[in-house]
Amino acid sequence: MSWIVSAIRRGSVVVLAIAACLTLPQGVGSPAGSVLGDQSAGPVPSPAATQLPDAPRPTVPPPGALAGPAAPPDREITPGPRPGPVTQSPAEQPPNIVVIYLDDVNPHDGRLWSDPELTPTLHDLFVAHGISFPRAIAETPLCCPARGALLTGLHTHNHNVKVNHAHLFDPAEHLGRAMRRAGYASFWIGKYFNGTERFDAAQWARHSAGWTEFDVLIRGGPSTGSNSDYFNNYQLVTKQGAKRYGTYHSTRLIAEQLASRMAATPADKPIFAVLSIYNLHAPNTPMPLPGSAERCAGMPPWKPPSYNEGDVSDKPAYIRRLPLQPFPDGWPMTRYCEEMIGVDWAVEKVRSDLAAAGRLDNTLLVFTADNGMGWGEHRWGQKKRTPYATPVPLMMSWPARWGSARRVVDDIVVNIDLAPTFCELAGCTLGPFPRGHAGPDGRSMVRLLDGQQADMGRDAVLETSWGTLPWAAIRTTPSNPLGLWHYIVHPNGFVELYDLKADPWHLDNRASDPSLADLRRKLAARLAQLQREGLQGARPDGAIGLASTGPYKGNDVYDTSAQERQTARRAGVQRGRSYDFWVRLQNDGGTSGTFTVRATTSGSATIIVRYLAGQQDVTTQVSAGTYQLTMGAGKQSLLRIRMTVMSGSPAGAVKRAVIAFAGPGGTLVDVVRAVATR
Repeated sequence: MSWIVSAIRRGSVVVLAIAACLTLPQGVGSPAGSVLGDQSAGPVPSPAATQLPDAPRPTVPPPGALAGPAAPPDREITPGPRPGPVTQSPAEQPPNIVVIYLDDVNPHDGRLWSDPELTPTLHDLFVAHGISFPRAIAETPLCCPARGALLTGLHTHNHNVKVNHAHLFDPAEHLGRAMRRAGYASFWIGKYFNGTERFDAAQWARHSAGWTEFDVLIRGGPSTGSNSDYFNNYQLVTKQGAKRYGTYHSTRLIAEQLASRMAATPADKPIFAVLSIYNLHAPNTPMPLPGSAERCAGMPPWKPPSYNEGDVSDKPAYIRRLPLQPFPDGWPMTRYCEEMIGVDWAVEKVRSDLAAAGRLDNTLLVFTADNGMGWGEHRWGQKKRTPYATPVPLMMSWPARWGSARRVVDDIVVNIDLAPTFCELAGCTLGPFPRGHAGPDGRSMVRLLDGQQADMGRDAVLETSWGTLPWAAIRTTPSNPLGLWHYIVHPNGFVELYDLKADPWHLDNRASDPSLADLRRKLAARLAQLQREGLQGARPDGAIGLASTGPYKGNDVYDTSAQERQTARRAGVQRGRSYDFWVRLQNDGGTSGTFTVRATTSGSATIIVRYLAGQQDVTTQVSAGTYQLTMGAGKQSLLRIRMTVMSGSPAGAVKRAVIAFAGPGGTLVDVVRAVATR
């Protein structure tokens, strides 16, 4: 899968389209302080085949408890005159930048946006007249990590949004803030990070403060439902309050919301907008448009050479366990096609509204996605997280600067390159970041786009996955003298190695080829370098297992709220016996540091807990939070939790021990938990 970026110059406006994935937890309530109206737009009126009639503009609800505080004085945007139809000149104004950010999109062969009969606007802007990046990737193929990369330009291990938890993102510095400091009006419209339903009023205020307008979709009403609620039955939470929508498709609302925000922006103020659209995320609900199903009926299924791979004996265990997908002729594409017709309608509305506001000629439009997807490749269905799902679509369009002739950039670019690219074009400075990074890890693509350099100057790029399906990988670039290779390492030591020039579909794992032993050593060394690139300070990384040799369970997330994901359990423990849990404490940072270990227990008093470091009993220190370890970068230490079941322990007794492993100053904390049950 790869990004497609298409740049068309229509003046000083840059429009970006990106696909992003957001899956929020079930059963969470509406934000504290929401002003919930009973607004439920009716069914979308019957439109023409490719054009919806104008609908009533969504109105902003009365100010409510979710209205955030004003930005700090040095970042305040001074109101200007009401906008008029003044055409911007690229020579006089920085460009508008509009990113079309889709969700869960496999770049496939581009058939979903390359047919001028089905998606005429996408074809015109990005395919026929834009710049495409067929080797574009998202560093981590998951929703929230990809959003963190877009907003910061940092590696996943540096912005630390490693799993789908909104609370992991620190909004103290990001692209929206940097754009405002440069004089832009910055808009986030659509989905944000997973789990925003759990935000209270203070969290909403903190995350919204960096944006001129912050219009975020969350699922459902007072009790959230399924992912289908992102398309219908959602809330739009803004700085002015929150409003619930019923059957009004969110893709349409997002496009209309940009028009509303743009109309309230002075004509001489450039805009930066991310339109975060839920298509093509499951359950794949298209915007209702007459005739779309009939028009897409002939869309052929997706059947690349890796589809339903017959021999997966050289793949990791989770792939080897998969059955064949139930579609022998290929992965069905008709529903995706219907969704993209709706996306095309939204992009056409954006283009028309930009033109009506006199902004189009100076706008950069970008089309991309948060992460790639599997569509049956290697038997992997409509799911992400694998090293084969890092490619994403990426296309850009800005004819005024880069011309209207179709261009294809062959080098690898990464989603962490977008933020520095946008900032160079806008004249903004991104950073420093709250974790100590002076600026982004990504590189600006401007000189590549301007034709001033042939490639990005890299020999390899990093790919990582964390949480429930962890692995680390590198892809070498076309300029690397070693060739084009994809080298993947799994936590259990399983290695994959693919020659992407001869085998672009990952069919022949050559990791066991003895003639490539030297290549493997070189790639392993380069991967280790990239995994530590930009690391700042000392970082606590705790993991827990049932034996000293592992396997260890951890999510590499330095945050106390993630404790449920790092739990080891022993069920059916017996009276009179002791049971050990092993905690691996590691410094994942770039420098040495002193770490503090503190334990808390709960549950039955008939199960006694002790803590051992080697043969030394450190229960008193660990319980008091005074046990400390000094570790160099990358070093680790083991702590044993010993639970002894007393003779009088009743059936059903439960004991929990929670270990909080804190870095210097206590600002970063990783948590693991041991549970024993009778």
